Amino acid sequence: MKWLTGHQPNYLPYSGFFSKILRADGFVIVDHAQFRKKSDHKRNLIHGANGPFMLTLQTSAPYQARINEVFLVEPRRGLDEHWESIENCYGKYPYFEKYGPLLRAVYKNDYAKMTDLNETIIRTLLGIFQADKPIYKSSDVMEDFELKNNDMIIHLCKRLGYNGYISGTKAKDYILEEKFALSGLEHLFNEYRPIAYETPRGPSIPNMCILDPLFSVGPKETVRLLQQHYAK
Repeated sequence: MKWLTGHQPNYLPYSGFFSKILRADGFVIVDHAQFRKKSDHKRNLIHGANGPFMLTLQTSAPYQARINEVFLVEPRRGLDEHWESIENCYGKYPYFEKYGPLLRAVYKNDYAKMTDLNETIIRTLLGIFQADKPIYKSSDVMEDFELKNNDMIIHLCKRLGYNGYISGTKAKDYILEEKFALSGLEHLFNEYRPIAYETPRGPSIPNMCILDPLFSVGPKETVRLLQQHYAK
């Protein structure tokens, strides 16, 4: 069985985002989907000295823009401010000294579009987790951008040569597993549960961005925690 999964390129994704990627054989960055201003496309939570707070990218986009059409506003200033916040929050965490420079290099680059930044962060983190697998962009491989939900996923699997797809549990609202069976494809839901670990500030808070476990317990332990709930 060869499993594919996909997700929109969120900013500093939370741990569950990586759970299903680690489980799959290939990953699609769904960058042709519609951009949602009030979503994790442009924001996520980090844990500061006074508790969790949101880092939010400043963006500019036309009406009903696709994710890959969204631009960053004053990106240099914004990225410098975000990195300063990350360093202030996690600079004294056990694994920051080793892995912080890899993320710092990402923030020192210049980006015009939000998706270029988010994709670079995601690829960098997958490298840290040693998740060596093909990564595709839907805007490069989709033949029909009007396909949605089940039809889009089935199209991607067949186009890329996969015979199974892994969805997150939120997809239960629209996934029709009989459509996959009729197309000769397997389907499963990744039943992710928030991971728990110790941080220098005490027990972890559920669903912080992935930097929180990475800098707290390191990549090997983060991967182990993300994989421990997989069905046997």
